[in-house]
Amino acid sequence: MTLLDNRYQVTRELGEGAFGKTYIAIDTRSPSKRQCVVKQLKLVATPEQNRFYQGLFEREAEVLEQIGHKAQGRIPNLLAYFTQSGDHFFVMELVSGPTLADCIARVGRQDEATVRGWLVRILETLDFIHGVEYTDTQGKKFRGVIHRDIKPGNIIIRESDGAPVLIDFGVVKEIAARSTIRNDGTMTMTAGTPFFMPPEQEKGQPVVASDLYALGVSAMVALTGKQPVELYDLSDLSFEWRKFAPGISPQLADALDKATQNKARDRFQTAREMIRALSPRPSVTQPPIPAPSPAPLPQTLPPPPPPNVSGVIARLEDDRKQLKTASKRPFIYVGLALLLVVFGGGGLATWYLVTKRPSITGKIGDSIKLPSGIEVMYIPKGAFQMGSENGYWDEKPVHRVVISEPFFLGKYEVTQAQWESVMGMNPSYFQNCPQCPVENVSWDNCQEFIRKLNAKGDGYTYRLPTEAEWEYACRSETTGDYAAYLDAIGWYKVNSGSKTHPVGQMKPNAWGLHDMHGNVNEWCADSYSGNYYNTSPTNDPKGPPQAEFKPRPVANSVASIAHFAQPNDSNKNKNQNKKEKAEREKNSGVPTGRNPIKVEAQPVDRVVRGGSWFNIAADCRSAFRLSSYYRPYSQYSNVGVRVVVVPSRKN
Repeated sequence: MTLLDNRYQVTRELGEGAFGKTYIAIDTRSPSKRQCVVKQLKLVATPEQNRFYQGLFEREAEVLEQIGHKAQGRIPNLLAYFTQSGDHFFVMELVSGPTLADCIARVGRQDEATVRGWLVRILETLDFIHGVEYTDTQGKKFRGVIHRDIKPGNIIIRESDGAPVLIDFGVVKEIAARSTIRNDGTMTMTAGTPFFMPPEQEKGQPVVASDLYALGVSAMVALTGKQPVELYDLSDLSFEWRKFAPGISPQLADALDKATQNKARDRFQTAREMIRALSPRPSVTQPPIPAPSPAPLPQTLPPPPPPNVSGVIARLEDDRKQLKTASKRPFIYVGLALLLVVFGGGGLATWYLVTKRPSITGKIGDSIKLPSGIEVMYIPKGAFQMGSENGYWDEKPVHRVVISEPFFLGKYEVTQAQWESVMGMNPSYFQNCPQCPVENVSWDNCQEFIRKLNAKGDGYTYRLPTEAEWEYACRSETTGDYAAYLDAIGWYKVNSGSKTHPVGQMKPNAWGLHDMHGNVNEWCADSYSGNYYNTSPTNDPKGPPQAEFKPRPVANSVASIAHFAQPNDSNKNKNQNKKEKAEREKNSGVPTGRNPIKVEAQPVDRVVRGGSWFNIAADCRSAFRLSSYYRPYSQYSNVGVRVVVVPSRKN
């Protein structure tokens, strides 16, 4: 058997094309003797051209290595590259599983739900690679990579988890294409596959929309079971595919038609735009509507495994007993403090006067069932990297955050039954499911729920988590986009059936928390600022100031801030009136006078975290921040709540 680079032992040939061969090989220097894919590039060129293409090859390899490591499983990693006997080789991670082309050949046309599933996931991958930053050998930064050869044969359905993986970037073909430039400057061939690549790519000028075109054609092939040559109408320069896929929703059909327009400017310009076309956000004014007549949901959860409460309750009860005993001796403490103050012991007096907060001890996996019926998990103190360089602008920069004290966090989202037992009503859009998470609750509603819980005096203090606490607990010491494979831990757009599900049905994260990546989004305590990460403190950040209000003019309403509507006082000096008026305008930003503009206070947005039954996968990531239109009074059928619990100062 052939040994390449004195390391990679070829076991079989996968295929051969115009530009070289592809092999399965064993990495003989790997401890596990792992299998990998070796792509061989053969070029016909002069020695001078070979030197040029060697540099090009190395730069392309460097790009693949950088984006592969950042992609976290969405594309295969580049493991190595080398040159041997004048030929160039890429060594890629082996992704086991059938290609989409294999699946179509085996079972024929796919249904809409299946196609939507992998289509959205591949769009998320394209959203990443089209926007990823990478650096060349000279340190120059670039943004975005175009795949150039998307087709069913280059999408593998990964055997281990069923996730679609985009393979075989058009890099090898692109390098080979550059090697076939004629003296007159024309190109004899270009990267891509006929009928999957659009006109601009055939001319050697691919753009982001070129990948979306190829992906749209791939979806048409999957929905019809036919090859693109059978679907393309040369007389009209368009794909006539709908008659071969009856019953497809207008939303999906229209999106595919737009993605495959002949002119690039008429297509979606970004993968994110196409994702939005396939999965619009909820209405601002009313909750999103689920699928009609949803099937009845289970009313009860299967009994959970016995909680690991060994030592935790005992420790908390000891803390509470100590506090209770201490509360019976206030006069002793005050007397001692006064004596110490008289005799110069001010520092010690302060120590006696301040009630010591009970400590929280435990270990990961410990849980407590509280008198309120809410079960909570122990979350240790620690540090983590908050945010994501692969995410949206408000998730950057990634920065270190320290959670200085342990706490307890709800094992599940608050259920409809738990909410109703405290509030006396169930506001949820998805009714008749006591164990489903409560939703359609505002931030203000949650504060009232928490106030009533705390009024019960059960020895614990309830509150919303800070945004930092939420992401720290969600990550549970992981650093990727998700705490585990999303389909195993979260109900989201692809698998939810457009509804919520009873809590705890999905697998928990490493710290025992369920549904952090799906089912419903969750309110946090913080106000929202898109630039907050630039100024966030390292230790226990609590968000920007929470008392901000933005006045806005409102027609025919009573002013809600008194000094905005103060009339002029004729008994005062005119200059003083002008001065006060100017000061009011400066403070409020709203003109005043005898007929002032009427205003109302507009509270700042609140942070919402986690994924939901409505969200696409990209919006279920650990670092994803949701805030637009999420005012304290906003209510949506995809937003619920999870609570933090600590022992009370006194019982």
